[in-house]
Amino acid sequence: MSSRFSGSLDLEFLSDWQCSTGRGRHAGVDSTVVRDSDGLPVVPAKTLLGLWRDACERIAYGRDGGSTVGPWNILVHQLFGRPGGMGEESDPADASGCLTVRPARLPQAWRAELLRADDGEAELLKDGLVVTRFGVAIDDVTGVAADDTLRLVERARAGLVLSAEFQADLRPGVSSADACSLLQAGTLVWHHIGSSRRRGAGRVHIDFKSDCGGAVAVETGLRGTRTSDLNGRDVIADPLPGGAAMTRRMTLDVETLLPLICPAGVQGNVISGLDYLPGTTLLPLVASGLGTAAASLIRHGHLSIGNATVLLEGGYEEAAARAPLSIVSKNKGTGWRTDSAAVIDVGAGGSGDPGAKAIRGWTCVRGSIVSVAELSLVTTAHASIDDVSQRPLDDGLFTVEAIPAGTKLRSEIWATDAVDEKQWHDLAAHLNSLVSPALGRYRRGDYGLVRLTATVQAVAQADIPVQLDANGRFAVWLTSDAYLVDSFGVASPTANSLRDELAERLDCPELEVASSFVSVIRRDSWTNKKHLPRDSATCLRAGSVVVFRLNHGVTIDPTRWGDVCRRGIGGLCVEGFGRMRLLSYPITQGRPGALATVAPQKLGDATVNADTKWRELRLAIWRDALLNAAAVVATEASAQDNLISPGVKKNKSQLGNLREAARLLASDHKAVQRWCTAAKGDKGWDKETVARIRELAGPPQPSELVRVLGGGLVAPVSNDIVEEVGVDLLASVLLSEITVQVQRRGAKA
Repeated sequence: MSSRFSGSLDLEFLSDWQCSTGRGRHAGVDSTVVRDSDGLPVVPAKTLLGLWRDACERIAYGRDGGSTVGPWNILVHQLFGRPGGMGEESDPADASGCLTVRPARLPQAWRAELLRADDGEAELLKDGLVVTRFGVAIDDVTGVAADDTLRLVERARAGLVLSAEFQADLRPGVSSADACSLLQAGTLVWHHIGSSRRRGAGRVHIDFKSDCGGAVAVETGLRGTRTSDLNGRDVIADPLPGGAAMTRRMTLDVETLLPLICPAGVQGNVISGLDYLPGTTLLPLVASGLGTAAASLIRHGHLSIGNATVLLEGGYEEAAARAPLSIVSKNKGTGWRTDSAAVIDVGAGGSGDPGAKAIRGWTCVRGSIVSVAELSLVTTAHASIDDVSQRPLDDGLFTVEAIPAGTKLRSEIWATDAVDEKQWHDLAAHLNSLVSPALGRYRRGDYGLVRLTATVQAVAQADIPVQLDANGRFAVWLTSDAYLVDSFGVASPTANSLRDELAERLDCPELEVASSFVSVIRRDSWTNKKHLPRDSATCLRAGSVVVFRLNHGVTIDPTRWGDVCRRGIGGLCVEGFGRMRLLSYPITQGRPGALATVAPQKLGDATVNADTKWRELRLAIWRDALLNAAAVVATEASAQDNLISPGVKKNKSQLGNLREAARLLASDHKAVQRWCTAAKGDKGWDKETVARIRELAGPPQPSELVRVLGGGLVAPVSNDIVEEVGVDLLASVLLSEITVQVQRRGAKA
């Protein structure tokens, strides 16, 4: 049992702020702000975790009387994890911490206003959330701007309100009251977020809300259970017999609400990702729902948890599988994109041209037609921050590949009758009731949040007949990697090893390999108990196809074949290895498939007075847009001539006085009127020009300003907006800018 509490951080920014992507925009800005999938500013969870930790460390240092090894510092490590993972004498359970924080996002009501389709004001407001600021480097010797250092950076606007959800799954014996107290105290000394926070940017007010006052002890969920924890559980006394048939079926739909990292390998600072969710990752999730029986069920092979792969549109019940290597197409495997008939099933006896290669992607087969789709991983980067200087370290950016948010995947889970009907339905209920489940690497922050839907399915057909062609052949298609070993226990990823394993499982020694189209892959994974890599598994790659041949009159037992397809073949079947299907038809056509997707969850909804803040933000954006429009309109020669006639003898001194009077207009309503009275007696200024200037400084009617400024805006503006921004202010800017432009024209002439 563990104690869990959750809550939210409501952030109200009091100055411009920037959480930078580390990238610029060509011919635009040198540094851009981080945005979510809707293009709106967001504070990454990694940033929140790091700054919150720093604040809590300061609190702990004080509460421990200046010690860094006291009980409050230990609590910091339990909540946030130990820097750099584990030390030699550290508790492995503290290596990753128990606090999960999600990215801070704009309130849902704001998002609805900003994401209205085909709405000019929504586009203007969305663009107005970000402002640009100039910066330079100062030379240490001269104290002035250094050459070639001018930078233009994006910053999110002051006044934005965002909210981030958090959850803590505390270890037994850790006080939820102490943990909540420490976290709340940390927010009280946490005043800035993002880049340049020591130079005034990112000033923020943080409102901490939590349910820890009435924390409830609940059954351990996903992050409280690791595969290694099973070794410490009490298991049922009598071992379960192995070898029973798989009769219970459940589908587990996984919808990614944030990008999901499933590491394929790590090379330096780059984590390459898988485009599916391995059964190994889902195993702790299922084990937590089976309770004390899980260890024996897993050890004796009564469970098989398949990989979660993408779903394709088109009514396919089964999840997509890796494209069969026996299906080739011209133009290096891409010819089917332009010619659906340019697909050759070499496993069925077809012959391809020399340039034909196996097609790539996720596929579903219906009859003789294969639908193909590819899942593109998203790439993100982050830097490591030095605790002392609060600057990025020199070890470069860390780059990760992840399954994008909004992807829909499906896994098939099979079990024998050793799991009774009640346990099976309780498992489905447990999976559906998990609160904010998260999977994969870095799941405590910006990644891994998923929505789970478990559905108990009826087994439509216990026996699966094997149809042989005229030559007594059938094709086996591996839909997941298969870990095969020889008689000495050494990995043997070959077609012959697959034949030996199948012949034994099917009790069919007459089985022969007719042809094979296979590839090999190395699978690496991790053991949480020892915090060390597991032994690498060299496997037959998913998508491999082996065509087998039987002598005349020999058949395959459909019951045995059905069990092989459900349970898998080879080792590690519990984790989804060794799944297979039959390729019953020669594939003759290929067509593009569409991935099934879901809308990513809109996380976070600030509980401050969002209506008031929204009105303030909307007005601030319109104010900037109207002032920019006034500056744009003032550059047009027609606007200048409509106000100051071309025939006027423009005295530089008088124009300068008019400009200064216009700039005072918002605070001194009669400044321009006094200038107009003085200009009446000057023969160089005609009466019409003086009257137009007097009328513009009147103050003018909002409708007149709407007419004049409308051409410089991307969205229509109402009289009410102009009045709220201030007609005096707009008239002041418009008049002063026109005067400046007229002065410049006179100087050029």
